[in-house]
Amino acid sequence: MKLLFLSPQSLPSIGGLQYVVHYWAEELSRRGHRVTLLTHTPDLRGQAPAGSYRVWRNASWWRQWKAMRNADKMIMFNVSLKGLPLVLLSGRPLYISHHTALWYGNRPLPLRQRLKRWVANRLAAGNCACSGYIAAQYRHCGVIHSPYRADVFVPGTLARRPRSLLFAGRLVSDKGADLLLEAINRLQHETAPVNLTIAGDGPDRPVLEAQARRLGFGVVAGLPPEADMPASGNRVYFTGALSQPVLVRMMQTHEIMVVPSRMEPMGMVVAEGLACGARMLVSNQGGMPEVGGGFCRYFESDNAQSLAQALQAELSHPLQPDHAALSRHLRQFTIGYSVDRLEEWLGNQAPLKPVA
Repeated sequence: MKLLFLSPQSLPSIGGLQYVVHYWAEELSRRGHRVTLLTHTPDLRGQAPAGSYRVWRNASWWRQWKAMRNADKMIMFNVSLKGLPLVLLSGRPLYISHHTALWYGNRPLPLRQRLKRWVANRLAAGNCACSGYIAAQYRHCGVIHSPYRADVFVPGTLARRPRSLLFAGRLVSDKGADLLLEAINRLQHETAPVNLTIAGDGPDRPVLEAQARRLGFGVVAGLPPEADMPASGNRVYFTGALSQPVLVRMMQTHEIMVVPSRMEPMGMVVAEGLACGARMLVSNQGGMPEVGGGFCRYFESDNAQSLAQALQAELSHPLQPDHAALSRHLRQFTIGYSVDRLEEWLGNQAPLKPVA
């Protein structure tokens, strides 16, 4: 089958959607499909992976039109109103894979978002979403979970650092690193000190560093020592952006990984942390409870006190997951399983069957 992926964002830009696009395109190509990607993400320094699929970056309208007319089916990653007219004029079947929420909570839905929902419900040949939480915002929308690299995110052999916490994500308000700092502060007089590693970068880094200093934490720029022990006070390590191998090692050597996101369509980092053997503290927001199942300790989203209570409980009474059950649970987030579902979705006119 000749497939055309339409995704404004792609590697080497970093993000969950960008990896989904790459993993799907690679695996579909390996299975004999011909995949072409149209994207607006430039590759100025040659950092994009050398994939087995064709990539057109910032292609002309004529090049886009030819690619669309040559495709058997098109997959649009999230609804793009700007690119929609050419897509519809091409006359090729349009499938939409949704990876972000139209809205969160009880906020009124803006006109632009209502139009996107109308396009998905009325004009697409099929819709799928990265989680049931996102799928519920559309009619007849199946679920194909975003996949993770099960060959990369695995338990390590190094010892875990005692009383170590890990946050991994972009440093923006939605990811909630500030909530984690506040939660640790609330426990300062009730528990022994901990070490926190904040892995990632973003516009909120200076604000978070200032918050950590204001709360009396020791702030260190760089990676934590492999065998670091808590001292007289809590320490926070700001690592900046990490390569995937280094991030995996962080997940393999920290005791507890915390995902305090305020808004999260799915939260693949939850599956990655579980696969690396970390104990997981996770916000109950969005699609994250689907990913974590019964293998995480949850707390109320955007609530530092709830997070502090969950952290204290995990430090004193760690969860002990059933590893065989966890392995079965994580299978539905592997690349192979995900692409099996993708082929089912593209091959059938009926909606996807529920996830087993």
